[in-house]
Amino acid sequence: MSRNLKGEVIVLKSTRLQEFHKLVHLLSPTIGVIQAIAHGAYKGKGKLGATTELFTCSTAYLYYDPVKKSYKITEMEPLSFFDSIRTDLTRFYTASLMAEVVLKSYGGGEGYDQVYRLLKDSLTVLDSAAPPERVEIQYLWRLVGLLGFRPNTESCSSCGRSFPGGARYRRGGEELLCEECAESLSEGIEEESVALSAGSLRYLAHTEALSLRESAAIGLERRSELDLLAFLHGLIQEIVEAPLLSLQAGPASLGKGAPRRSRMEGRPAQTPPRVRTEASGTRGEPEGGPSPE
Repeated sequence: MSRNLKGEVIVLKSTRLQEFHKLVHLLSPTIGVIQAIAHGAYKGKGKLGATTELFTCSTAYLYYDPVKKSYKITEMEPLSFFDSIRTDLTRFYTASLMAEVVLKSYGGGEGYDQVYRLLKDSLTVLDSAAPPERVEIQYLWRLVGLLGFRPNTESCSSCGRSFPGGARYRRGGEELLCEECAESLSEGIEEESVALSAGSLRYLAHTEALSLRESAAIGLERRSELDLLAFLHGLIQEIVEAPLLSLQAGPASLGKGAPRRSRMEGRPAQTPPRVRTEASGTRGEPEGGPSPE
């Protein structure tokens, strides 16, 4: 395989490396999440400075060193900077949450291309006038589906009865319960739960077949938005088995609750989350990666 690779990427995270360089986390639709060094990105006239900023979508030219098993960015041709996200605090933190979930789910297992398309579509819609809360709901709900953990919105996971009046999500779980089962299972246990109205469940079911832009345009009561966000924040943290730091840093007006204790505490940092797809190959290796130049 050629050491020179070319492909579309989105910047998920960037940190300073020594005085002038950047360590950049990229999402590729073909090789998933990788780390690459942008040499000289912090120099005054460094050409990689702007193109390696958060959320930038670019065509990347990479060099892969098979001995060091590392990537170096040689050039980035920007496709979109998503400027509206950068200048709006709520949209910025929403995009930060999206990127963090991708990092902590290791690019979604083997479904790199689907996760990439979802993230790119979500950033594009978020960059417009669409309400950020609805974009976040749609992004998380669709990502949960790609990861294979989308709960049944029509019937209780415990007794099988339908949800005529809504459902309840217990933090620390992955399923939806009817009120009776939620109360029975929580008896004698102090456990947070989120009530979802019948309208909220219908919203999720109805928008599954729509495009993300169409779904974000559908009106939703503020109370339902907050309940769905609380439900999806709890569910996605359960799936990736780690707290989301962007929920701690984000504006309180977003209605994001405090993150719970991670079940990954005390485990090796490299332990991947549970994803209901079998990932092939080593994560971050160039096998099946961007096309050679």
